[in-house]
Amino acid sequence: MHEIRVPRLNANDTTYTLVEWLQHDGAYVEAGDPIAVVETTKATEELEMANAGFLLQRVSPPTDLPVNALIGYGFDTADELAAGRSSTAVPAVPRVPETFVLSDSARELATTHGISSSQLARLGLRLIRAADLDGLITRVRDDEPETSGRRHQQAVAEVVTRSHREIPAAFTVTKVLLDRTVHALRGFSRHAEVVAGIPELVVAAVARAGAAFPRLFAPFGSGTEPTGSKDVAVTIDMGTGLFLPVVKAASDLGLGEICEIMMDFRRKALRSSFRAADLSAGGDIAVSLTVEPDIVFTQPIVFPQHCCMVSIGATLNELRFDENRQVHERSYLYLGLSYDHRVVNGAEATRFLSAVKADLEDAERWLPMPDGAAS
Repeated sequence: MHEIRVPRLNANDTTYTLVEWLQHDGAYVEAGDPIAVVETTKATEELEMANAGFLLQRVSPPTDLPVNALIGYGFDTADELAAGRSSTAVPAVPRVPETFVLSDSARELATTHGISSSQLARLGLRLIRAADLDGLITRVRDDEPETSGRRHQQAVAEVVTRSHREIPAAFTVTKVLLDRTVHALRGFSRHAEVVAGIPELVVAAVARAGAAFPRLFAPFGSGTEPTGSKDVAVTIDMGTGLFLPVVKAASDLGLGEICEIMMDFRRKALRSSFRAADLSAGGDIAVSLTVEPDIVFTQPIVFPQHCCMVSIGATLNELRFDENRQVHERSYLYLGLSYDHRVVNGAEATRFLSAVKADLEDAERWLPMPDGAAS
């Protein structure tokens, strides 16, 4: 017999929520197979069976639990399971069918609302119709986002407080002209068959600057300047809470790959379906994407695990005179940098922003496009 306990999944949370069991009570589960879903303040994570055996569930979801809480047992044989069940106070947990069939309308609803197969299985129905999903859709749309949102905001508050208390941050900002940038992105999008926008390009440009400015990619007290690939964390907020997933090895990726990764991040944010692995790495630098209309610029905090945080505001428009005194409209945004003044001085911060600005304004120079693709 072995105990099944809730492990520590991150450094910040002391309690987690057991959301659902993925295997039915009494099932034989192979080592490494997922058995339960646990929610942290920032992500959902699947717990795996450490050793093969018969599963005895001790806790019924949804339940808030402290780290290391006992939630079940694994037994080597069916006889040991029966003996353990008779000697252990176990709440009744309904068995769920191992297979089910969805009607076409139910399948469409499940896909639209991000309802997982395990959630569908918990309905206990062999044939699931659209009307059977009303309760699940209500919980996904209303109850779960509200609860998760409160927990997310509590975690954000703790990080913001720590940043202001520990990090002497400075801030500088520069103006980036976007007419040529937008032109280049349109050409790249057609060529690569992806939707490439300013946020994705900023992530790529920041990662490119890592080789020339390694100090900005190392936190205070690290003692060394990082080498190799650069991981870039990005803020994602789709109305379900603020997340900070990481584009891993962003400096080694093309813009098309970054676009696909960030689109996946947005889908996960909408459904609050991030895994701990998406968020726990932290990244070497962060980018704050505050691109709502009319936002001029933002001054973000510096996350405790970082030295710097880049920020962009919305794309804005202005009128200007050209050399012939003709009036033209042009687009621009403000590119900001919050930085730990213990690590980076103002001159280095300015050089870094200038390098990123140059890559953004002259994206055609480094984006892979055949001749004429940007026209």
